[in-house]
Amino acid sequence: MIEERAGDERALPMAGMTKSGPDGVRRGPLIALSSAYLISVLGSSMAAIAIPWLVLTTTGSAGRTGLVLFVQMTPYVLAQAVGGPWVDRVGPHRTFWSGNLLAALFTGAIPLLYSVGDLSLVVLAVLAGAAGAARGLADCGNTVLVPGVARIAGVSVERVSGLNSAANRTGLLLGAPLGGVLLGLLNPASVVLIDAVTFLIAAVLVGLLVPIAAQHGPAPAAPPVPVAAAPPPERYLTKLRVGFAFLRRDRLLLGLCMMIAVTNLSSAALGDVLVPTWVLDRGHLPSALGVVGGALALGSIGGNLLGGWIGDRVRRWVTFSFGFLLGGAPLFFVLAGTDSVLLAGIVAALSGLLTGSLNPILGGIWYRRIPHDMLARVIGVVRASGWIGVPFGPLLGGTIAQAWGVDTALWVFGGLTLLATLAPFAFPVFKEMDPPQDEPTPGRTAEPAPGG
Repeated sequence: MIEERAGDERALPMAGMTKSGPDGVRRGPLIALSSAYLISVLGSSMAAIAIPWLVLTTTGSAGRTGLVLFVQMTPYVLAQAVGGPWVDRVGPHRTFWSGNLLAALFTGAIPLLYSVGDLSLVVLAVLAGAAGAARGLADCGNTVLVPGVARIAGVSVERVSGLNSAANRTGLLLGAPLGGVLLGLLNPASVVLIDAVTFLIAAVLVGLLVPIAAQHGPAPAAPPVPVAAAPPPERYLTKLRVGFAFLRRDRLLLGLCMMIAVTNLSSAALGDVLVPTWVLDRGHLPSALGVVGGALALGSIGGNLLGGWIGDRVRRWVTFSFGFLLGGAPLFFVLAGTDSVLLAGIVAALSGLLTGSLNPILGGIWYRRIPHDMLARVIGVVRASGWIGVPFGPLLGGTIAQAWGVDTALWVFGGLTLLATLAPFAFPVFKEMDPPQDEPTPGRTAEPAPGG
């Protein structure tokens, strides 16, 4: 991690505040980080609609639109996979606000060039890809800030992780419909400009309201190491190799990454292709898309909040294993066997609730098993592995549905999800989710409660 400078020391008293400090001051960084993440994801979700719509209305080519989407998403995933050493070098705090600031600049350049008639498809794709890479680094920095913010707020890391995940889900839920409404009122370039403003707001919130001391781990920050005694810095490729090696050695983390990669592939196929195809195949109105998708998203938000509240009070293996088993494959199977939008909506809401509640538990596992000084380089690989199947899900889902029908595709991806969610029952290493009984909970202070 980077060494502390003089400016860092001014933030340290906040990190060490005791129960005598105002509770609102202690929770301020938590609120700022969650709000910034929500606004940033909201902008990303709107941009995922506005930029393709700008391409489509400008060129009339669905192929070029898909190309820009690919160029926009690929750097985002790659930046998380290889950006950990960069986060280590500059710090997660600076990475988050500077990444969002760069995303604002790159995204804002698109409507600016469009307004003067100098926006070619190549330039648009380059700017969209650069914004995606900046957002990938920013999200990696956001993840590393969670344990330190939990320490400052005096709450468990599961609770902060759950709130962070709920912010992500809320931004995704609101971004698409809000982007659609704005596109109905404004031209696409104006909506892209609004996206740029959301990234700027996120950068300002974290830059001003989250102390730099939040980038330190659950334990209070150690005194700065004298420059003369500091070991020589590791090279970038060395850090990257160490991060991959750590993940490869930890069988639990590796198993979770493989499991989540498979389920995310199936989820991408479901949301992007199979649900719309199911609606069309069953002869329902397009509003059925909103019912099923909205129920799944709302259930997921509720699950994230629930998981954040109880995540440090339950047995993780039991909750995770049965939650994933019951919340994963059944939705695919129900859709394959019913024509009812109401039943599909109810099952989707329950699926979102069960699977959404697992994200805080996963967050707690990452933060407990990965040393804080390696968190950036390892968590970036973890996040990227979860996204690796996402671009292929819709492609495979559409191919199978086109060849053998939507019901067959639902059974295939439901079966794939079922196999993945049976892994915790088949491999004993997943039992390591539950920490030893005497292990302290990161993010909790050792002080007695007020009045204790």
